[in-house]
Amino acid sequence: MSQAEKVNGISAQQVAAYLSDNVDFFVEYPELTAELSIPHQQRGSVSLVELQAEQLRSQLHQQRQELAALIRNADNNEQLFQIYAQLLQRLYTCETLTDVEEALQASFKGQLALANVCVQLFVKHTDYADFKHHALIDKRFKHSDFFFGRLSQNETKQIFNDVSVESCALMLIGDKKALGLFAVGSDSATHFHPEMDTLFLLQLKQLLEQVLARILVRPES
Repeated sequence: MSQAEKVNGISAQQVAAYLSDNVDFFVEYPELTAELSIPHQQRGSVSLVELQAEQLRSQLHQQRQELAALIRNADNNEQLFQIYAQLLQRLYTCETLTDVEEALQASFKGQLALANVCVQLFVKHTDYADFKHHALIDKRFKHSDFFFGRLSQNETKQIFNDVSVESCALMLIGDKKALGLFAVGSDSATHFHPEMDTLFLLQLKQLLEQVLARILVRPES
């Protein structure tokens, strides 16, 4: 053990423990705060008071940055909430598949400026076996009705055709027997990622299931 680590039988750990247990030590001996000299990479050495002031400034700067980020996120979430609220209200009044597609396009492409959005049905009468993307569905939805992230080039072309999409959000529509697939894509590779929250899409899923079931199901003659 070096001299710096142990002096007169007292170790650095014991000093640290003592100061932790006696937080008013420097209140009782204020002259030490100015006398103590602490090594500093840029300035050679500084007093304990200077070091504390510098640490406080650094903490304050970090807290301001975190607060600014929270405010930006809050503003973005508020904007997103308003767009979704308008979309859900519009979807509720849709009477045809064209109405549904136009509502989704207006929100996701128009207001959110995403690359593409679509709803692809498992054929008109919801027969999953005849859906051309069943292999993709089986691969991407093993444990959830949602997928966030990047697809293979072939999968991207299957869903979005020739539109440039680097990341996407996919969602199965339907319960035990799915009605179709909702897909929205971004030209940013990091826009959609696996850690994303599903709250907004879950609300959209529930309403789409109701609206599409109403549109697709025809009364027997």
